[in-house]
Amino acid sequence: MLAGGLEVIYWRVLLDVFAWFGFSYSIWTSPTLKNALVLAITVGVIVATSGSTSRWTLTFPMAPIIVLQILRRQGSKLRASRILCYTSLLMVLMSIAASILFPPLQLPQVQSGGPYDVGAVSFFLPIQQEETDSCDMFNHTHVPVRLLYPTIRSNDSSDKTTPYLSPSLAMEFLQESMKAAAPPPLKPYDWLMHHWLLTELPIQKHAALVPQTTKFPLVVYSHGLMGNADIYSYQAMSLATQGMLVLMINHLDGSAPVAEHHDGSKITFDYDTLQLWKDGKKKEYTRERQRQTEWRARELVGATKTILTLNNNDDNNSIDQAALWRTDAPHSLIQSFEGRIDKDRIFFMGHSFGGATALTAAFRQPDLLERGGGVIAHEPAVDWVPDGPRRSLLPEDRLQGLAHNYTGGVAGWEFETTGGDDASLSLHSLNLLFLFSGQWRELNWGESHILEEMFAKGRLGTPDQGVVDFGVIDQANHNEFSDMCMITPLWLARGSGVTGARNPLETAHEIEKRTWKFISSVISSSPATATTTGTQTESAQES
Repeated sequence: MLAGGLEVIYWRVLLDVFAWFGFSYSIWTSPTLKNALVLAITVGVIVATSGSTSRWTLTFPMAPIIVLQILRRQGSKLRASRILCYTSLLMVLMSIAASILFPPLQLPQVQSGGPYDVGAVSFFLPIQQEETDSCDMFNHTHVPVRLLYPTIRSNDSSDKTTPYLSPSLAMEFLQESMKAAAPPPLKPYDWLMHHWLLTELPIQKHAALVPQTTKFPLVVYSHGLMGNADIYSYQAMSLATQGMLVLMINHLDGSAPVAEHHDGSKITFDYDTLQLWKDGKKKEYTRERQRQTEWRARELVGATKTILTLNNNDDNNSIDQAALWRTDAPHSLIQSFEGRIDKDRIFFMGHSFGGATALTAAFRQPDLLERGGGVIAHEPAVDWVPDGPRRSLLPEDRLQGLAHNYTGGVAGWEFETTGGDDASLSLHSLNLLFLFSGQWRELNWGESHILEEMFAKGRLGTPDQGVVDFGVIDQANHNEFSDMCMITPLWLARGSGVTGARNPLETAHEIEKRTWKFISSVISSSPATATTTGTQTESAQES
């Protein structure tokens, strides 16, 4: 109840209560050796389980309490002792109040989970730049990824959790996130988010892939602005439990708070582009975002092409362990993916900036999806899609007679015609899913009104030849497509406008169901291919 219906880490709550009792006992009793021992044990448990600031609602009051108790031992006057005692108790009450306002939260178990547990491996995936690539910014050879995959469900709970945030970047991620997104008075106080360090995921690192001959569909996921692969874990886990391989990309274009190159260097959030918006240069800002989308789409396509080489039986073409930078995964695990990817069932998926990236990548490389995959766009930032794929999505012939007009968005059209930017396949020839929040629909962001009207009139996609869906998650806000709202105190998230009127757990569940309904419909639309995906398709449809 105090967590607002979010998922609480119950053992952390018990540690909170233990700490309060330990502090209270040491404060209220006479300053003896036993009293000092209780205080020392309490402090030791807090530091051992929370570090210096991860559970700051305990560690911050802890310092003055220790000082006050030392002063108690130095003074003998009864009145002074009582003042120190009452002041210490006030610190405990403040800790209790802060712990209630900032409860220890975690992601819930996947509500519509399939028959599998989830394994994970992280590495730097080598990608190649196309010879015709004209994107000057794109000059790196590897992209950091995390691959989630189905593993055998087991009742053994040992080693079935992994830290929510990647340990090597966790602190910098929190610091840069506060610096980029928090209101000015709060920017220096990244410790307000340190409770995210206590969250764990029900994922087994380097667990064995399901030992079958089954081929698994592949979802390649692109994160949103100021996000990374970690904060989209819930939706990714839900797909992996259903028998999907989910390749999560950490983009290197400066859209993430912090990301790491394979050589160990790091890139932090791109404030120069954001400054264009703050300076009122909205057209220039939008054009710059469109160029970033090209960068991200090249990363997504390049990563997809490389991961597909795991299907090759030719040792000269397949990825070997040496090509995967900085992974401690067993070589046998990497080899186990050989021949296990269903290349006829590939989905490009993303949220916000990631939705724009997925659409752009699909336009640039439609042959990867046209055999039976599709695009899953969660609240795509359509205005950030470059001219070519945006014209393909919103062509004049499909817009004629609609109540909502489109003239190119904030920046208009950079080029009068598509020219050499045309693709061999329209986006409308692919299987398409668009999901928007009630917030974006109300604001008509992401051209949601136009896409909704196109869907209602049968002009979105090609309904008689493929799977097309459009949906609105009512009473939900933009960030609820990520994990953020599920691990942020509800009073704070709603007060800052991050979370909508619904409980974010319910919102995540609806997004999960709508997304899987689309994917399972695509998979089952071709009986010949559906048989290669094994029993997970049938199980998912039943759920």
